[in-house]
Amino acid sequence: FGVDGAFEGYVRLPFTVGGVVADEAAARLAAAARVVESGASGGGEAPRTFVA
Repeated sequence: FGVDGAFEGYVRLPFTVGGVVADEAAARLAAAARVVESGASGGGEAPRTFVA
């Protein structure tokens, strides 16, 4: 979504949902960001299916 990978360090999020679905998405992204920042590896809870 940018020329020569100009924005490859960013996540593009289309805002097509709202309410509890958007709140849940934001909470999950924040949790994922915390895991990445901590340097932790996998092995946490099992993946959950989320259908919007």
